[in-house]
Amino acid sequence: MLICGLLLCLGGAGLLAVVPDAAFSRRGAAFLRWRGVVQGGLWAVVGLLALAGAMGRLNGVVSWFPLFGVDGPALPMLAVLSFAGGVTGTGRQGLACVLAALGLLALSPLVFCLLAGTALALLTRRGGWGLCLPFAVLPACVPADSVLSVPLLALSILQTGHAVGEQKGPVAMVPAFIGIFLLGRLLAETGAVPFVQQALMLACGGWVAWRGGLQALRGQQSWCVASGLAGAWYGGACMVLVLALACALDGADAFGATLRLAMGAPALGLVGLLWLSVSMRGPDSMGPGYGTEREWGRWALWGTMLPVSAMPPLGGFSVLWSLLVASDYSVQGASPATALGMVLFAGFQIMVAVLCAAGLLRAGALMRGGYWLNRGLPACLCAGVAALLSLVPGLWLSVADALVVGDSAPGLSVWGVFTVRPAAGESTLVPALLLLALVAAAGLAALLARFMGASLVPVPARMAVPWRQGAPVYSPTSDGMGAGQTEPVLPFAQAGAMLCGWEGGSAAWRLPRPSVLPVRLAVLSRYGRRWLFRGVAWSESHGMVLLVLLLGAGLLLGLFLGA
Repeated sequence: MLICGLLLCLGGAGLLAVVPDAAFSRRGAAFLRWRGVVQGGLWAVVGLLALAGAMGRLNGVVSWFPLFGVDGPALPMLAVLSFAGGVTGTGRQGLACVLAALGLLALSPLVFCLLAGTALALLTRRGGWGLCLPFAVLPACVPADSVLSVPLLALSILQTGHAVGEQKGPVAMVPAFIGIFLLGRLLAETGAVPFVQQALMLACGGWVAWRGGLQALRGQQSWCVASGLAGAWYGGACMVLVLALACALDGADAFGATLRLAMGAPALGLVGLLWLSVSMRGPDSMGPGYGTEREWGRWALWGTMLPVSAMPPLGGFSVLWSLLVASDYSVQGASPATALGMVLFAGFQIMVAVLCAAGLLRAGALMRGGYWLNRGLPACLCAGVAALLSLVPGLWLSVADALVVGDSAPGLSVWGVFTVRPAAGESTLVPALLLLALVAAAGLAALLARFMGASLVPVPARMAVPWRQGAPVYSPTSDGMGAGQTEPVLPFAQAGAMLCGWEGGSAAWRLPRPSVLPVRLAVLSRYGRRWLFRGVAWSESHGMVLLVLLLGAGLLLGLFLGA
């Protein structure tokens, strides 16, 4: 029942994503206005079903369609992916989220490659990296004990990391989820790998994290900065996953707990921040309650930034603390070379965290004072769930227990819900107590400042006149045209009707005069060349999608007709 419900909801979300707006008639205009709400509701049901299955440790296969099932990390990963799919919207990006979710439920490596490869092909933007992006799922078709398995995994990390930095909006998390899911599955089957192959995968993950941090510092647009932060998060998660599954270290279980924490609050905060980076609109489009909209947007921005940062006691701080504890466990009793490598790894992760903190400040500066659709409700939802997972991390660790192969999490208790325990050691972290300590320190500082007669909030010496605050600034265009005016363009359909003598919408056929035939043939030739070039460009940009679809159709025909 769980798998059937997931497939039905994903099928409905995919159908809403691909049906164009023009398909709805006047009678369906009311449904068109509620289309996004219905799609978000389907993704919410998908997330709830995935959480229920993860908490119940459900495993199984659909008997009448054995291509899909649930096992291992599929359900926890799908629970996080549902947030990205719910706020992405319709079109190619929404369809890519649906295909990625179906790929997580696929039991056959071939079906996973077809679904995930098509999702990555839909996200292809431009350049040679984009054309090679669908081949990032190629390691799933190679045996785990093959010599090419680890090099292909390293190449897959680079490809998916590049895809994360190139996407706009929450869909940037889709290649990251596909890459982490594929890397975790294959490394769990392979086990410990030689040192050279470990170093290769760690170097690829480090390069992706470093490139993402630099993109967050150099990007000039808010979406570019947010995508860089997502790339840095993905690179660091790949490095932690390699240390948890491919290296024979004493702190492997602690690294697994670190990845589970990283897939919780920081991932949801990134989804909300990515949505804010592409959903900003100007104050001219706001209604009478624009002040309330701005206040909601401010809370949404801060609520999505804090779980990503390393500020205590939220999710980013818990991840960094767990990472340092895991590094400490790995150093104990290790060889000098291994200890030095772990120290360098911890230093690199701290450096990436500093770069991400600077990138978050740039993102906040670029989006400060912005206005968002629906008062930033999707971002507020992501921020609220991220804050909840930050304060009750034990609940998420219990749900995401199967995300990484390793020791099972201890049973839930009242105190264990609020506690982070990376491994079977003595180190624990209670974010709720840390939050109470910070609130107490802030209250004590405020009381001391009040007693001393000082103010902790700087007050400007001169206040601006209220009626001048927020006054619009007009910048006339250079060509004298008003805002919203564009050059008139003759539609192709209308031009074709005029060529055939159907001016004015008349259905009667009238033979054109011989004197105007050369002119009409020249116009027809010009339009034909234009559409020919557009068709060639579309085929070049979507050739990989067509190739994957034709390959899938051929495999299905061979499956049913080959016997």
